[in-house]
Amino acid sequence: MMTKAAVKKLHVKSLKHFRGKGLLVNYRPDFPENHAAYPAGHIILKPHSAGGHVLPYPDQSFNDEEDPGSAIDAPRVVVCFKKGKWWCSVDEFLTDPGPGDFTASYKSEPEVVAAVCEYFWGPSSKMLDLINNNIEMHASRRRRKTRQPDIVDPCHTSLQPGL
Repeated sequence: MMTKAAVKKLHVKSLKHFRGKGLLVNYRPDFPENHAAYPAGHIILKPHSAGGHVLPYPDQSFNDEEDPGSAIDAPRVVVCFKKGKWWCSVDEFLTDPGPGDFTASYKSEPEVVAAVCEYFWGPSSKMLDLINNNIEMHASRRRRKTRQPDIVDPCHTSLQPGL
């Protein structure tokens, strides 16, 4: 009888690291183990009180009106393990990646934890490169599917470092 391999989840040490930096993350995964996109994935939110980058597409649904420092001022990050890699995703737009969306893979859990922290507090130029590369990759895929010429969409080149 074949048994199903256990799904990897973020270690408690990583979750405590995020919480120690002021990020909001549950100890239990936010997505089920059989979720197609984010198996046993965790949503990580950055409240204003944690400092760091403020990004233009915040999810305001987690605001606590009595505590302005709890306002979420950056897109949510989802971390999960699938296909033998750790994944970090910002996916705020439906159907296609929009400005600021990206997905990146990492070989180890410490690497993905560092990437999340860098996203919220690191040099904005590094994440901007990742975001722009991801936008161009998806635009190129769309063009191949629809047989459109390889032209960079000028709407996606307006991202500026330091947002």
